[in-house]
Amino acid sequence: MKIGIDISQLAYPETGVANYLQNLIEELVKLDTKNEYILFFSSLRGKLDTAKLKFLQKPNVSLIRFKIPPTLLDILWNRLHILPIESLIGDVDIFITSDWTEPPAKKAKKVTILYDLMIYKYPEESHHQTKNQST
Repeated sequence: MKIGIDISQLAYPETGVANYLQNLIEELVKLDTKNEYILFFSSLRGKLDTAKLKFLQKPNVSLIRFKIPPTLLDILWNRLHILPIESLIGDVDIFITSDWTEPPAKKAKKVTILYDLMIYKYPEESHHQTKNQST
């Protein structure tokens, strides 16, 4: 099985989301040597410190990088719902992404990680706006 994972949040190292995502992938590839993992990373300015990502050395893990700005991906994926993830990384059976930027898929089953629900419970405490709030 081919499993795609959006690792773009790793552009923000030492954050809770980046730590969670890095640990998730490390454990997945440690426990699962049968499936192929295709990691998608996109950031215009953010860097990916590949030296710290030991899972990239595994034979069943590959990395595909782009320099597409997150704001453009937000427009393409979250608003227009165009450019399926398979157009960028090839066919996958499953694609794991966050609720921040979620691409459409041609055939892949999608899994969405909700890293933090505090923005929805206490929107007034966050500088981000939920989709239900007007801008």
